[in-house]
Amino acid sequence: MLSRLSRRLVALVLSVALSLVGSGPIAGATAPNDPGPVEPRPFPDDYGPDPATCFSPLRLPSEASAGEPRLVLNVAARQLYVYSEGTLVAAYPTAVGRLGHHTPTGRYSILGKACGPTWYPTDGRPPVPPGPLNPLGTRWMGWSWSGYGLHGTNADWSIGQAVSLGCVRLHNSDAEKVFDLVRIGTPLEVVYEPVELAILRDNGGEPDNGGEPEPAGLVLTLFPDIYGRVPDYAAFLQSRLALAGWTLPAETVTWLLGALVGYEAVGLDTASPVLLGSRLVDTPIVRLGRSPDDAPFVAVRAVAEALDLGAGWDQALGQATVDGIAVPAVIMGGRAFAGLDDLAAASGTNLDWTWDVVEPGESAPAAAPALGQDLFLLHRLAIFPGLVYVDGCVISRQAFRRGDGTYVPLRTVAETLGLPLQWEPSTGLVIFRGLPVPVLIDDGRSFIRDEDLAAALTGLATLQVTADGVLIGR
Repeated sequence: MLSRLSRRLVALVLSVALSLVGSGPIAGATAPNDPGPVEPRPFPDDYGPDPATCFSPLRLPSEASAGEPRLVLNVAARQLYVYSEGTLVAAYPTAVGRLGHHTPTGRYSILGKACGPTWYPTDGRPPVPPGPLNPLGTRWMGWSWSGYGLHGTNADWSIGQAVSLGCVRLHNSDAEKVFDLVRIGTPLEVVYEPVELAILRDNGGEPDNGGEPEPAGLVLTLFPDIYGRVPDYAAFLQSRLALAGWTLPAETVTWLLGALVGYEAVGLDTASPVLLGSRLVDTPIVRLGRSPDDAPFVAVRAVAEALDLGAGWDQALGQATVDGIAVPAVIMGGRAFAGLDDLAAASGTNLDWTWDVVEPGESAPAAAPALGQDLFLLHRLAIFPGLVYVDGCVISRQAFRRGDGTYVPLRTVAETLGLPLQWEPSTGLVIFRGLPVPVLIDDGRSFIRDEDLAAALTGLATLQVTADGVLIGR
């Protein structure tokens, strides 16, 4: 029997050894008397999606406690999901093992950590110290006795691809955030699920199926089958939907699979409510591509009508229109969908959008389904319409938000209110109501922050920023 001190020394040696391994498994790194998780053989018959359950990052991982961080890596999605305090707090893009060197699946835990790791190549080359040439980047988190780990990289171009020897690369900034969150022993679950699917169930009303809430919406994201573990993707998708008790029209499934060919990911969300200001918009959300910064696609007609604009279809151009202006769109299920950036350009409106989190039990918009037990987390697409009202009338659609406030076109407000506005070339100051005001110049136009405008209008008008826009009243 090892003494307590001896056991601690052995654990310390193993932790240091794991902090030194490189971008792939290293022979001889297995700990004696404690093999840890068994590594799967290359492409075993059971390597692939779990046939019995649907996976979604919106669902709490099994055996997760509210106070303990937990990591879930979906190899097929090339995404690392980070959970803390019982919720999903981040999703980071990764690079995973290439064909023939697949990233192993299973349940693991963080076994070692290193800040500024040294890389020891397995082919006899000299060690690579910390620095810009180190392929491990700035952080290392070992999670396998065979030498696999999460780490940074000096090859940012590789993130989002299947190119490593089995380890999982992160952007250095993301690796540093994960490193600060996890500890030795933090659980890591690695899955391979090309289809991420969660169902929202409506609890708002008396269920008529023996007490089980009725399905009300789905959050579906498809990723390519990078390891070729799904023989028939279309049949597999249909089996996932059937397992969840959901059906999609055949033409929608065909469209999604076609879109997946041209993009690294495609998503359909009919559960998350879409709010344009305080108005609920009747539209699903379509996502094309992997980047969370890419603008979501929404139904053109639904958003145009919420903006009190006309929507149509230009047969000659084969494009949707907003107030007669063509907008690039895709057609799904007979409806035209366009990205919010393109809709903003076509409508002449500064549409700012953010994803808000709807916590369990939080009141949702009246027409949105209640949060069910299948999802622990629901998002809400909140769109700021950029409208400026004076005495209840829209005078501009060009307000926009930045980190320090909401900005309003100053000349438009001044002309509507009949107030003097001057530009002093010698000093570079804008004079409003006889006093200089700070402005932001964008495309030759002056914009003023809401707080500064409210101060300049003291005694004449009030200003309030709401979800529907900027309200100025005399």
